[in-house]
This record gives sequence, structure tokens and C-alpha cells, in this order.
Amino acid sequence: QSTGGCRRAAARLAGLLLQSHVCVLAGFASRGGYLWISLIDHFCATYCVLAIVGIEVAFVGFFYTFDRLRRDITEMTGRHVPFVFVVAWHLIPLCTLLLFVDLCVSDALKFMGADMPARSHWDYPWFAQLCGWMSVLLPLACIPVGVGIYFLRKVTSPSISTEIPKATLNEECCV
Repeated sequence: QSTGGCRRAAARLAGLLLQSHVCVLAGFASRGGYLWISLIDHFCATYCVLAIVGIEVAFVGFFYTFDRLRRDITEMTGRHVPFVFVVAWHLIPLCTLLLFVDLCVSDALKFMGADMPARSHWDYPWFAQLCGWMSVLLPLACIPVGVGIYFLRKVTSPSISTEIPKATLNEECCV
């Protein structure tokens, strides 16, 4: 009887996934689909990618440190990292942060009614901009929530290690 319940649950899940995909694809295939694709492209591809890249490089730079990264790359490859890469590792986070702030400020000013030059041919209505910003903020909200959960677990359970565990070769999986 338990396998029948699992099969019914799997069938319901498959049906739900199929319905959600059809609804999403129908939205993109409708007359407003080009607007939705443009909206997602403008907001998610610009703001999410810039923010995640900036956060990732900042975490590597400040927590793992660029010197440790340089030493690890030298140890793994046997060659020294060129000076150009070291300079780029220090400049790219700053440039990414400045670009992200510039895009956010210019979009906020445009949203508030300032006369700004358009970067695209779409002038999104307020509800479309709200949907676009929600599509940016929801994926980015996982980062501080995850960090908060980690530190909360660390405070409540001090036995959790903050060290990055060393990789071990499990010979059973390599057979």
C-alpha cells in the first residue's frame, strides 16, 4: 500500500509540474510574452548576475583571501599566478559593485520620475517594474537568510565546525 501512495504522490507532483510549465510557457508564448522575456532579461540577467558575482568575489576576497587563492592555484598548477590576475582580482569586485550601484540608482531615479536616458526600448509600467524587482530580490534573499541560519546554528550549536573539510577519496564510489 505504501508504494501506491508514493505513486499517487509522484503522479500528482508530475501533473503539478506539467501544469506549472504549461502556464509559464503560455505566458511567454502570448502576445505579452516578449515583454515578460524582456523584463526578466533586464532585471534578472542584469541585477541578479551582477549582485551574485559581486558577493561571490567579495566572499572569496575577504574570507578566503586572494593571497590564499593565489597560493592554492600555484600549488595546484605548479606555476605562479601572473600579476595581471592578482590586479584583476582586486579591481573586478570594485568595478562590479560600482556598476551594480549605478544601475540600481538610475533605475530607482527613473522609477521615481526623474528624466533619465533609457537603456532599452521598453518603458515598463510600475507593476512590471515591481515584478522585475521581486524577481531580483527573491533569489538574492536566499543569501542573507542562509548566512543568518548558519550563524544562528553556530551560536546555538557551537560544535559545528567553520573549517572547510578536506576532500577525501572514497574508493567505493570510484570502482
